[in-house]
This record gives sequence, C-alpha cells and structure tokens, in this order.
Amino acid sequence: MNREAIGDRLRRIKIAANVIVIALVVIIIIQNTGSKEVKFLFWDFSLSLALMLFVTALFGFISGYLSARTRFRRKQKQREITHAQK
Repeated sequence: MNREAIGDRLRRIKIAANVIVIALVVIIIIQNTGSKEVKFLFWDFSLSLALMLFVTALFGFISGYLSARTRFRRKQKQREITHAQK
C-alpha cells in the first residue's frame, strides 16, 4: 500500500470512530432527560441532565479538536524547518 492509500484508510477509520462516539453520546443524552441540581462555586441551580451532558461533550470535542490541530501545526512547522535545512 502506498502512503496515500494508508492515509485515506486512516481518515475513514477516524470518521467511523467519530460517528460511533457521537451516536453513543446522543443515545446517552436522550436517555438522561431528567433534571439535576448543580453546585458550581457560588451558584446553585437546576439544570437538565441532557443539556449538561451535551455541553460537557461539546467542550470535550472542542478541546480534542484544538489539541489535535495544535499538534498537527507543530508537526507541519517542524517538517517545513527540516525541508528548509536540506
């Protein structure tokens, strides 16, 4: 297999894994629709458990995306430096 085929295959695997994770998160959110008392620092409030799970998952996806993007850019800059030195 050439490098492009391997990259395409890995991309498809990542997409499939993301779809599965998103489906599981949606199922968990749908099954937990009750209300929950939340205490955060000085605040006490009641919040839908589904909304709390959604916001938590959203923060997780965003932080994972930003982390992967930062790592990718760092590797890309390192490659540019390596190629410039040659």
